[in-house]
Amino acid sequence: MTVNSNTLIATTDFDALQELVTDVLGIGENGWGFPSTISRPANPSITIPVEGYVSLLNDINLIHKHITNTNSSTQAVTSSSVISASYFNTLIDTTAWLRDPSRRYTCHPDMFARDPITNTSTFYYDSTSTRTLPWGGNTGVTQIQHKMTTTFPNRLTARYYFNSGCFLTFNPYYEAPSTTLNDLDAAWQNFIDDFYSPGGRRYVYDRQKYVTYDTTTTEWTYEDLYISVKADRSDDQASIDFTITYGNRLIPTLLITPAVGVYTITL
Repeated sequence: MTVNSNTLIATTDFDALQELVTDVLGIGENGWGFPSTISRPANPSITIPVEGYVSLLNDINLIHKHITNTNSSTQAVTSSSVISASYFNTLIDTTAWLRDPSRRYTCHPDMFARDPITNTSTFYYDSTSTRTLPWGGNTGVTQIQHKMTTTFPNRLTARYYFNSGCFLTFNPYYEAPSTTLNDLDAAWQNFIDDFYSPGGRRYVYDRQKYVTYDTTTTEWTYEDLYISVKADRSDDQASIDFTITYGNRLIPTLLITPAVGVYTITL
């Protein structure tokens, strides 16, 4: 959609652009779940007031800042501005860029909810899983599982959560049973510490996984050790069950008391 520099900007063109903005912010299947936006469709019987363009630009900047942490480069409008076709076409180009699926479903890290005390993103912590027997012995146990469930009020709430670029992640940690590590303890500690390293193996359950798969499994290996995360989306698409499995392919001696966590997210 573009407008011709030799003509007035039609209210239908304004409305088409406002519809694109609403598609990103709004409560449709692929929106962010905002119940309303700042801008409104134009009245076809009157000239579009400057306030209409200001509101539209504010909506565009809201999207732009969410994705990039900066406002768009579109020039601000004042009461003396002339809304030229070139200006309006800039809004169209900016909105089309923001609406592209490769961008609209992302969120700039600085725009996630922050803890005002720690200045970190929001995390939920569950109880820990603790190894109750030493490595070795004839337990016959080759793996353990840690199960968690994340529940949303309904399917659309979950869609809005993932559409706006939010995601669920699994960050394991390992506490050595003593200051003296044996080889297997050290191997597990090194393996799990790798999840926290820059560019490490952090698990992310995002919109692509939620929308595309009923069930998806991701696995990481380190020598003979492995960790896998299986995510099962419920039939009503309002919750996800995560089963995290820790295993040792060679030595059947891993025994841990697993914890089960249930997290409820209300937006």
